[in-house]
Amino acid sequence: MLLKQSTAVVIQFGPFLDKTDGVALEVGLVSALDHASTGILLSKNGGTQTIRSATVTASTYDAHGCYKVTLNTTDTNTLGSLRVIYTDATICLPVWQDFHVVAANIYDSLVGGGDVLDVSLTQVNGAATTATLDTIKSDTAAVKVKTDFLPSATAGAAGGVFIAGTNAATSITTALTADITGNLSGSVGSVTGAVGSVTGMTASDVGAIKAKTDALPTDPADQSLIIAATDAVMARLGAPAGASVSADVAAVKTDTAAVKTKTDQLTFTGSNRVDSNVAAVNNNTGGVAGLERATRAITVGTIGAGSTTTSIVSSALTPAGSATDQFKGQIMAFDKDTTTANLRGQKTDITANTGSATPTFTVTALTHAPVSGDTFTIE
Repeated sequence: MLLKQSTAVVIQFGPFLDKTDGVALEVGLVSALDHASTGILLSKNGGTQTIRSATVTASTYDAHGCYKVTLNTTDTNTLGSLRVIYTDATICLPVWQDFHVVAANIYDSLVGGGDVLDVSLTQVNGAATTATLDTIKSDTAAVKVKTDFLPSATAGAAGGVFIAGTNAATSITTALTADITGNLSGSVGSVTGAVGSVTGMTASDVGAIKAKTDALPTDPADQSLIIAATDAVMARLGAPAGASVSADVAAVKTDTAAVKTKTDQLTFTGSNRVDSNVAAVNNNTGGVAGLERATRAITVGTIGAGSTTTSIVSSALTPAGSATDQFKGQIMAFDKDTTTANLRGQKTDITANTGSATPTFTVTALTHAPVSGDTFTIE
């Protein structure tokens, strides 16, 4: 049973049976249990047994040889196993009960339902990685800052980005203002500035063209259109973050490849979750082993047809039963959302069980008989 660290709790302690016949219930042990030096002893996380905290809330007798015992915040202040034990060879048989104290975050997540588990991610898809989700988010944001400068048109298309070596045959339909140091093949609509050489055109051809263009007005009407088109291209591209737009594209490709390398390591076998191996709880690697060990002692089951207030028929049990009286002396607790509302949170002790995978339990009488589909936990 899980207890919340440094939190007062009332536990069911017992049953106390007579030392002589081992059957008769001992009902008058309140003073003995709360005695300051010989009362209930505690062993915290395997430590030496010591008396409960000096500030003791008086215990009360409940029923069936069991007492309601209060453990205060000092009693539950140590993480790990907690054994509660009382012995008096002159009166009763020894009685002890084991609990497991977990951090408040773990208890509220697994039992109270008011919190979520804090998980430190140290592996993705079973492989160690130093990347965190924050790093991935930061890298993605950096990629977006750079890609926001790119045009919406497809690369190589009109108004799109040019990629060297991949779309050399693509027609250029917008004006270019930067210097071109390589060679151009095909026809060119118009060129401003000096041209080093043009394949297939002689100097005399260029001179003839110049003779005619010299006759044109110094400020033809088309010049405003060219300027407007150039301004439109620059407005769409925006100022590059790096040395040039091509440098920005290369940086984006590098960052995107890095992001893909990391996200390829993620596994999603369920909707809206990342599969991961938990190696630490609240950065405490020891807490994981304790949590896993605590859950191994929990048995859960479902009620079958034909149950009464004292005979409980199970239709499913995990882990499965195997031996007669295997669960004798343990506590059966009905889940808070079980089908029968009157049984929600109700507990009873198991006095016997049949030896099958889905046994029938004999219990101290419940207030109401469970129905098929009710769910319970054996502690």
